[in-house]
Amino acid sequence: MTDIEAINNELHSQLKDFNYCKISYRVYPSEALRGYKHSQSKAYHQLEKYPLFSMTPAHSRFMEKYIKLQQKKDIKIEPFMFTGEWPDGFVPPTAVENDSYGLAKNALFSEYEINSEYSLYVQLPGDKFVGHFIFHSKLNNIDLNTLLSQKFVKKNLELTHFYLSRTYPSIINPYVNDGKIKKRTLSVLEQVARGANRHETANTLFMSSRGVDYHLEKIRENFKAKNNSDLIRLVKEGCII
Repeated sequence: MTDIEAINNELHSQLKDFNYCKISYRVYPSEALRGYKHSQSKAYHQLEKYPLFSMTPAHSRFMEKYIKLQQKKDIKIEPFMFTGEWPDGFVPPTAVENDSYGLAKNALFSEYEINSEYSLYVQLPGDKFVGHFIFHSKLNNIDLNTLLSQKFVKKNLELTHFYLSRTYPSIINPYVNDGKIKKRTLSVLEQVARGANRHETANTLFMSSRGVDYHLEKIRENFKAKNNSDLIRLVKEGCII
């Protein structure tokens, strides 16, 4: 089982009570797509770096087709994705004035028996990333919104985001996925967090002790950490490991 499949299964398990819809989940950095506003293609390319998780294989296939359709038709990305001013509560997709896209979207939704769509963006206190839940259902928009508006729903999703982002940080965290933290550096951090010294880390990862020092020095600079203990505390707080 791949890491993606494992999280898909976790998503299904955590949200099994949402039997009236299918849910996908993705995590973005809190600053979102700042710097990509003037290049739609680069913005889409950046979004592809953040893995998308879905409750079922069928919904994964649907989401793959849906995203490709949006890219093909050059559908504008939501403005708040460029500002990091995340909306509060459940939001429907913005209406798109594109007849060609509308027809293709309706056909795709019909193929998968989907009649409604909503999103929820979750940012927990202290986090520098945002969880995005996407809902699709056979229900109409009014009925889906009514069910999602129940008090316990948002809290359940916040807890799911908390659990997944803390249980699978190296897979979900956007700062790992967009390359700001290199995989090699992440491996060094994980060894040090387990209590390994520089020589043990070097032997485990088949690298030199000087190489270990290099990775730790760079990541300490990025996090403005005083020492390795402070660094491990900061990366754990940031859900990097």
